[in-house]
Amino acid sequence: MIRWSISALVSSVLLLICSSSVAQATITYTLTKIGTNDSTTSTFVIGLNDEGNLGLTVSSGNNTGVYLWHHGQMTNIGGLTPSATFVEGGALNDLVQVAASSLSPTTKNFAGFVWQSGHARELPSPANSTAVFASEINLFGEVAGQAFDQNFVSHAVMWNHGQATILPEIPDSQFTQPIAINLQGEIVGVCYDVNDSPSTVIWRKGVLTMALTGTMPNGLNDVGQIVGFANGAPFIWEAKTMTVLPLIGTGGEGSAQSINDWGQIVGSETTSAGVTEAVMWQGSGNSVVNLNTLISKSDPLRPYVTLAEGTKINNLGQIVATGNDSRIPGFQQYYLLTPHL
Repeated sequence: MIRWSISALVSSVLLLICSSSVAQATITYTLTKIGTNDSTTSTFVIGLNDEGNLGLTVSSGNNTGVYLWHHGQMTNIGGLTPSATFVEGGALNDLVQVAASSLSPTTKNFAGFVWQSGHARELPSPANSTAVFASEINLFGEVAGQAFDQNFVSHAVMWNHGQATILPEIPDSQFTQPIAINLQGEIVGVCYDVNDSPSTVIWRKGVLTMALTGTMPNGLNDVGQIVGFANGAPFIWEAKTMTVLPLIGTGGEGSAQSINDWGQIVGSETTSAGVTEAVMWQGSGNSVVNLNTLISKSDPLRPYVTLAEGTKINNLGQIVATGNDSRIPGFQQYYLLTPHL
């Protein structure tokens, strides 16, 4: 709680400075490349906390591992066994607890676990599950994930105080996946029915409270705001109302991927010409800006990198985005954007 409070205080000061200085200076971002230039290695950023730490899933050859990234240093957190060759996940909170999954040494099935300070604690798997994956974690250590049954149907799971609970679903659900869990223990996820149609679902204290048909959620903040896309349009859902977010051009499509507690949203816009670029929405009117225009002119990567999609944003305004470097054609990688005045 102390770490979260400090981060929130710092971010409050940063935003106040930014709002009071907007007439004098423009906020720009510096880029830090995440991962390597090796095309045989795939790096996915799964988590970003308010300390600027990243959770990564890295695949190379037959091995997939979860790494903790801190100021450019990568640490393999391992799995439930010392020789684990497949570990998936990487969501993390401000206490640097990481939610991930690997083979259980006892059941020999995939099981979720929580890692902290070099130690992995296996989460109990629901009865009759054949594979379990932990994918989200909040500051209180509450975890959300998936459990597959013997019919390969996926169910949403929440772990609280060491207890696993299967969450209720919409009728005829065939696949349910949690997307995020916030400080209040609210969980947002997606359910697919027999017609493969998605619905955004919201659970509060384990109770299914809302289902928005035909929508795909991507992000949730601690205030309870949800972002995603529906019919090619980015949206924000709050106070039981869904609002379509504006786009820069006309005739294109967009998707909102992540929202912080200050209402800043990142995602992507695909123009009518088929070009996809990273964008950010912010302010009372959810004004939209192309993130590529906010890269610092002095940043050495600016001439080469085009950002394609903002995937995460924390309460300090740091952003994770995918992008392409013109010097390495056909190879997309992740970048951390750090704001500056």
